[in-house]
Amino acid sequence: MVANTKQSIRKCWTMLLLSKNSAWKKESDKLQRQGYQEPDYYSYLNHKVMFNKDKKISIAYENIYLYGTNHPEKKMKVFNSYNGESISLKDAFKSAKDYAEANKYVKSYISNDPNKYPMANQSTEMYHHDFYWSTNSIQVVYNPYEIAGFAHGIMTIPVPKKYLKYYDSKTSEVIKYVPKPGKYTYINGTYKHSTIYKPIKNGVQEKKEIESLAESYTQTSNAFTFHSSLGHNNITFPLPATKGEEGKFDQGLRNYKVIDTGKTVKVVAGTFKNVVVVKISEPMNNYSALFYVAPNRGIILVSDEKGKNKGMELYKYQK
Repeated sequence: MVANTKQSIRKCWTMLLLSKNSAWKKESDKLQRQGYQEPDYYSYLNHKVMFNKDKKISIAYENIYLYGTNHPEKKMKVFNSYNGESISLKDAFKSAKDYAEANKYVKSYISNDPNKYPMANQSTEMYHHDFYWSTNSIQVVYNPYEIAGFAHGIMTIPVPKKYLKYYDSKTSEVIKYVPKPGKYTYINGTYKHSTIYKPIKNGVQEKKEIESLAESYTQTSNAFTFHSSLGHNNITFPLPATKGEEGKFDQGLRNYKVIDTGKTVKVVAGTFKNVVVVKISEPMNNYSALFYVAPNRGIILVSDEKGKNKGMELYKYQK
């Protein structure tokens, strides 16, 4: 297995260099035909092993470059293998039917959130895109301008394992992170406040006279989301939660990174297991914090990014 892994990585980097040289030559020829003589140019290449487990390997590179344009561009390319053999997107599916069904799934996933994917349209598809393996899904890669603008960065859409080869067919247990309806009391220093949540479709919502100002939790098979009343504490992460997974949301203004998925956390209200720890950051505001999300309770704790200084924590839950 070690030999296969090394051979696969060498093969991926050979493919990377060949494809990159060819792509730049085509772009250079195109710019010269358009009249560019000596365009401003720089190129940064960052690589990362996105996944290396269960005979699956994904090696990605992110190219940030300026080449005769007004601002830098960004693209991601991924090379995938299974048991030492190169795997294309189509190869990752059980059948042609599953490939087509997954494409419908992705189109529906994108069209259901037009604010997050403002540049998507009826012709947006999954086909022929890069992807990388993850624990219970593959992540289909969309580069800037495909479904959202440059500021949103590189985005991914999860495709669940029910369509895929090379995954255990057993259905994993679905963990519900949305709080159960009831009264939740939180403490921040010496200040306490309470929120009553009522059931809504796919989650719960704060009881409030003006519903547009009410905070809420929702969870689908693909994502967990908390919407604050003011928007500044919105958090989200894809499901199933995968340690190390990261991305952007809220039109690219916020970043998330899953730090842990099975942490045991003690707060005033008790001790909770299988807690997901998510780092939320806002680069423009120089803000970052850790949110601790427990099954059936939602956010039970907020701390600084080092996990030392506590902010809000769950004090009491009443049905």
